[in-house]
Amino acid sequence: FKYWGGDVYLDEIHFFNFEHENQVTALASGSVDLIYEISVEELQLARSVADARILSVPSAQTLCCRMQVDKKPFDDIRVRKAIVKAADNTAILDLVFPDGGAVGENHHVAPIHPEYVELKKLTRDVDGAKELLVEAGYGSGLDLTITVGNTDGPWHQTICEALRDQLKEVGINLAINVLPTQKFWEIWDKADFGATSWAHRPLGTMVLSQAYRSGVPWNETHFSDPEFDAVLAEAEGLADVDKRKEKMKRLEKILQDAAIMVQPIWRPVYTMALNKVHGYGAQPARAMLLTKVWIG
Repeated sequence: FKYWGGDVYLDEIHFFNFEHENQVTALASGSVDLIYEISVEELQLARSVADARILSVPSAQTLCCRMQVDKKPFDDIRVRKAIVKAADNTAILDLVFPDGGAVGENHHVAPIHPEYVELKKLTRDVDGAKELLVEAGYGSGLDLTITVGNTDGPWHQTICEALRDQLKEVGINLAINVLPTQKFWEIWDKADFGATSWAHRPLGTMVLSQAYRSGVPWNETHFSDPEFDAVLAEAEGLADVDKRKEKMKRLEKILQDAAIMVQPIWRPVYTMALNKVHGYGAQPARAMLLTKVWIG
């Protein structure tokens, strides 16, 4: 028997299950040589560990504060656009992931996706948001609730709190319904306004197909657009990245214009290893690639 991936340098690999609050301490004490993943909340402690390094990589993992477009008041695009205009994605990124993150553009295609196309930069427009709310009949204010489960960490709630503060400036009072993780996953696609974590996909077309094509099971926004479906099908049939980019530009713009979500950030993946560990790095999909790791 010969392993297809070439020579492997480690003789053995031992896995230990630590609680999050103990794993950095375990690394610092030498009980383990590397950590599968550290959270953004652990970074400050991790930076204090001697003879170790933090490893990070950009990813297409994100949090979508999405609205169901067939539920009131989100069935009025003026309300959705007001929410999007009131949000400051850059400020949220700077608050939550200042190191290694990227600004989201409310269309769920990441800069690291090969077919990504950069659109015109989003700018906050408080006055425009207020005008839209008046047009929609909410000039005296609007009360909303967003549901969040912190399924990937407390930073989910931090984003919702930042969004709450931003929306308040335009007359929207946003309450935050925090659920235990298990309870959230029971209703994640049922909440009319919810903050859902989406994992990394290597292609932008993959996540668009799973989340925004008409009628698919994970379409939590209930968004449906015949043009979007048709262009997505064309993009999926193109192996040439440059040709696929032409289609992706239109797909991104359709989603942006529909104002179905505030998607403020792309989060980095953080991991950590002792300095004696070589050949190991963070991976966007959170995979552990250990075939070329050696210790010395």
